[in-house]
Amino acid sequence: MSRGLARCAIAFDIDGVFWRSPNVFSFTKSVFERVKEKGVPFVLLTNGGGATEGEKAKKLGQIFDAQLRESQVILAHTPLRQRVEQLKDRLVLVAGNKDVHHVAHHYGLKRVINASEVIGAHPSIYPFSSQHKLSPQHRSLKEITSYHPSDIEAICVLDDGECWGSEIQLIIDCLFRNVCLMFDNFALFAKMVTRNIHIRKKKKKKENSWQKARQCKSSTNIFFQSTSVCPIWKTYSAHDASLCVLIFFNANEHQAQNNSNYAQNTLNEEARKLGYDGVDAKSCYMIGDNPYTDIAGGNNIGWNTILVKTGVYNDTHTFDGNPTFKCQNVDDAVRLVFSKHLS
Repeated sequence: MSRGLARCAIAFDIDGVFWRSPNVFSFTKSVFERVKEKGVPFVLLTNGGGATEGEKAKKLGQIFDAQLRESQVILAHTPLRQRVEQLKDRLVLVAGNKDVHHVAHHYGLKRVINASEVIGAHPSIYPFSSQHKLSPQHRSLKEITSYHPSDIEAICVLDDGECWGSEIQLIIDCLFRNVCLMFDNFALFAKMVTRNIHIRKKKKKKENSWQKARQCKSSTNIFFQSTSVCPIWKTYSAHDASLCVLIFFNANEHQAQNNSNYAQNTLNEEARKLGYDGVDAKSCYMIGDNPYTDIAGGNNIGWNTILVKTGVYNDTHTFDGNPTFKCQNVDDAVRLVFSKHLS
């Protein structure tokens, strides 16, 4: 028999909420126990990637001493699952420094290559210092050894780049061929700013077989001042990227409408597993430590938002993102949610 709508549901950020790696907060285990005891649907959101949801759930469960299901973990690339039918038979360039092949194949993508393989087979693509080498087991793969940017049919950013300079170079090359860019982690290029990666268009081409000048990562003519590849594309090509590519910003920075909808849908599914019909967005809470991502994203889709002070944000910051509530930590935040809906 249906129990109607869940009285509340929670989406938790992870870093800065449950721990500051490698230190787990003392209240973390009890928070998970209380949420489970009360039967409150919840999910964990992170901009991390490079693993499957099942692997991440197992790892976090061990770290936090909590029982977590695969369906309760939304990684940076989790919403890509919705696009598998579009991509499964296409040649896809995947960006990321972990075992992104493993993730892509787990999702059902059949033809996948990464930057390391491409540049290992064709060093002139990025004629600067790079750690990319073509593994022996990949040397015979025709799609790598005969690689050309026009062969790539889609690009999926699944994790932080192994070498951002070379990964961006490959992406730019493919964009000139009007590739569909599946930008499955909005956060990744934002991180480039904090790591002071600079890119410039070389005035003189380095000798190589590629028509366009190669981008160097160590100079400062063009500073990455935005959170997407668009400014580099525009500077490089004198055209707006939106004219030739379709960009999907990913869910786990909580800012993109499509991704936030994904999180809402996942909360509804978790509610149904507990016997509810779903959960109203007005009864959903986003608990996070970052005003620019967690709070902004939750506000954008009409959720209640709770900003905690155990991570990015503290009382010395002037910008708080206008959360619905502020709490000292996630323990206090969960108690606040319960007091409003379960008392």
